Amino acid sequence: MIEVPALDDPRIPDRANCVLVDLLVERVREDPDRVLVRFADGSEWTRAQTLANARATAAALHAAGARSGDRILLWMPNGPEAVRSVVAASLLGATVVPVSTAYRGSLLAQTLHIAGVRTGVVHAELVDRLAELGPEGRADLASVLVARGAVPVAPTGLELVEWDTAHAQASDLLVAERPHEPWDTLAVLFTSGTTGPSKAVPTTYVQHHSFQTSVHEGRLGPEDRVLVQSPMSHMMGVNSLYGAVLFGSSIALTDGFDTARFWATIAETGATCCSLVGSQLNFMVKSGREAPAGHRLRRVTASPVDEAFAEFGRRYGVRMETGFAMTEVPSALRSDPATTPPGSCGRVRPGMQVRLVDEFDREVPDGTPGELIVRADRPWTIAAGYLGMPEATARAWRNGWFHTGDALRRDAEGNYYFVDRLKDAIRRRGENISSAEVEAEVLRHPAVRMAAVVGVASEFGEQEVLAAVVPADGTALDPVDLLELLRGRLPYFMVPRYVRVLADLPLTATGRVQKSELRSAGVTEDTWDRDAAGIGVHRERLT
Repeated sequence: MIEVPALDDPRIPDRANCVLVDLLVERVREDPDRVLVRFADGSEWTRAQTLANARATAAALHAAGARSGDRILLWMPNGPEAVRSVVAASLLGATVVPVSTAYRGSLLAQTLHIAGVRTGVVHAELVDRLAELGPEGRADLASVLVARGAVPVAPTGLELVEWDTAHAQASDLLVAERPHEPWDTLAVLFTSGTTGPSKAVPTTYVQHHSFQTSVHEGRLGPEDRVLVQSPMSHMMGVNSLYGAVLFGSSIALTDGFDTARFWATIAETGATCCSLVGSQLNFMVKSGREAPAGHRLRRVTASPVDEAFAEFGRRYGVRMETGFAMTEVPSALRSDPATTPPGSCGRVRPGMQVRLVDEFDREVPDGTPGELIVRADRPWTIAAGYLGMPEATARAWRNGWFHTGDALRRDAEGNYYFVDRLKDAIRRRGENISSAEVEAEVLRHPAVRMAAVVGVASEFGEQEVLAAVVPADGTALDPVDLLELLRGRLPYFMVPRYVRVLADLPLTATGRVQKSELRSAGVTEDTWDRDAAGIGVHRERLT
């Protein structure tokens, strides 16, 4: 075992106060019977039950080949298996890699290649997607525990072990070969980030600790319960579980946001805090639904700061908070509801440094939009780079600062306001979508010669996906036919709502697509709308 010298650096919390499994062991010692997780079916786990269940899963994963330093695939919806796997990875001294259950095809293959996972936990209904990839597409993945269903015939080169069988046959695991330290990686999370394919972000324990303390320290305690509506493949999924252990509170883990059920879920779970994205706020405000009497919700973190943000707070009498954070950066800006002006995402929080710069990293004056770049006083607070993407890492982490790809402006009092995204990514209902990945799949259609994908304004807030396509010579493109192809190749949230067929795409003198023109034109009269056509594309509910 590698011994780490004991050095007194007050900027970095020690292992006992930072690493997930060490924190959980301490919470169990303090009060083993306090509830930590409430699941969507109403069942609950105490702190002690969570730790015991995670130990069993760690032993099962160890028997399947997982070791300290490995990355472990988690391809499950929210539920007991997800919680067990996140904590089990920390117990093993390994890193969990939660992947969206919507992934398939080339996007899934790319994810597996970048992640470098050898073992994993996979829902039974998703195994066929692994089989479709073939041995090369599955990269190093060799063994998985199959949960929530019968184990299908194993594809060549992949060992499948039924969940209960794996746990029954595994022996007790006492210690990891190398326990994690605060600077080790808790989870690798995939995000669109800047222009181009999805990127794998290694997030350290220090990063999760910094995120939670910047948002919840002094505001979250043992009597609080955080409603988690994001999957574990999102930062808010893993981070909320970590925060509950850190602060001794609890989480209510759901299978996703539901406008019709939101207030019923708040009442049933006793949630006191939650996060909402702009589209969800709009859905709730426009629904006109009344909050149940006696509900315990008192804090909501949300963005962007728009009319729906303010109206939600007024209508339901909850404290609305916002800020600026990314998967790579925990809360560079935070708001104070008492002093933050309307529309602002707050001021620089202690421990962070920010600048607004032009394309040459020269600082812009107050009132002028510039790219937000950040760095932290505490080591390991900001992700160190992207897995397997050295060029993207060099572009984003340059001149000693992380470049967010977002344009903001600052007023004379030091308040920051979000302006626009510089990066070629689309934000739809809480999901970051890489236009490059959607374009790659659109171009697979034999009738498509050229394609450009952009985000356009949505009546529900944030954006919808629009695909502008140029048909191949001598062909006619049917948007419904294109949609059917994409439904089988893309996650539901990436499938375009709009299809616009053009004779040519607007190009620059160097042959680059002028996406600004497509965005400015937006939804034109000749744009096909699948919603208007009555064609729904929805998230698959895994049982």
